[in-house]
Amino acid sequence: DTIMVKVSNNNLSVSIGPDTTLCQGGKFKFQPAVSSPTVAYQWRARLVPNSTIDSLFIKNATVSPVDTAEYILRVTESGCFSEDTVNVNVIWKPIVNAGPDTAICLKDSVLIKGSVSHISNSAIKYTWAPADSLSSVNTLQIFAHPVKTTYYRLTAVTDALTYGCNFTVYDSMKLTIQPVLKAFAGNDTIAAAGKPHQLHGTGGLNYSWY
Repeated sequence: DTIMVKVSNNNLSVSIGPDTTLCQGGKFKFQPAVSSPTVAYQWRARLVPNSTIDSLFIKNATVSPVDTAEYILRVTESGCFSEDTVNVNVIWKPIVNAGPDTAICLKDSVLIKGSVSHISNSAIKYTWAPADSLSSVNTLQIFAHPVKTTYYRLTAVTDALTYGCNFTVYDSMKLTIQPVLKAFAGNDTIAAAGKPHQLHGTGGLNYSWY
């Protein structure tokens, strides 16, 4: 009897290409090079879910990672396989917080404490608006002294040259001016000496008589 044994191609190779950098929310389509046109493809992800790959079994997969990740491509032909790995660095989109809503009395001022998180580096420009009642507009923490209730918006802007990506994000807070209190102790009146007399004050929530 005779049996034929076929020796598969042991020179099977694959190259996904160089590592790449992607802005958060962006997509990237791979263009891998393989040594044989008849291979089967299978993608998988490391550090992020496989769901960030649009299709696991095609050659030119498109990825949309939520964070820095590794993607691995395995090519298979006649029982032999070869793999390659590529890193995709994700530049984060900043998250800004203008601070909690607050209230002050008329003619008072308050320190508003803005903050920023989820950043890849510190090359971020800040702007507050409206500017007419603020001590400054380009720092995270500012003093506000409005004459009426005002919504303040903190905008953070990055650019591709210094940060790596173009992002514009913002958040707002409400600064309420409390109404002016008008204390009223009641009309002048006549009371009998030594007899209790009921006073009726208005204008506030808490009262102190003297």
